[in-house]
Amino acid sequence: MLTVSAEAYSAKHLKHKLLHRYGRQILFAEVNGHPGVVCFKGTCSYFISNKWYAERKTNNQEESEQIVCTAGKLIASAICDLNLDTDHFLMTD
Repeated sequence: MLTVSAEAYSAKHLKHKLLHRYGRQILFAEVNGHPGVVCFKGTCSYFISNKWYAERKTNNQEESEQIVCTAGKLIASAICDLNLDTDHFLMTD
C-alpha cells in the first residue's frame, strides 16, 4: 500500500512548477504578513484598479494628493528594490 504524505510538494517546489507552467503571467506576493498569495497578473491589475477607483476622491485637490502619495509609494518601493553596492561610499562634507 502506498503512503501519501500530507505535503506532496514544498512551497519552493510548487512555486517553481507554477513559474514553469505560467511564466510571467503569475505573481507571488505577501499580503498582510501572509506569504504564499498567488494570482495572475491580470487579476492583480483588476483588483488594484478597482481599489483605486473605490478610494478615488470626488474633490480634485484630494484626488491630486492621492495620486502624488501613490506615486511616492511606488517610487519608494522601487528604490527599496534596487540592488546597491554598499561596500563603497563617497563621503563629502
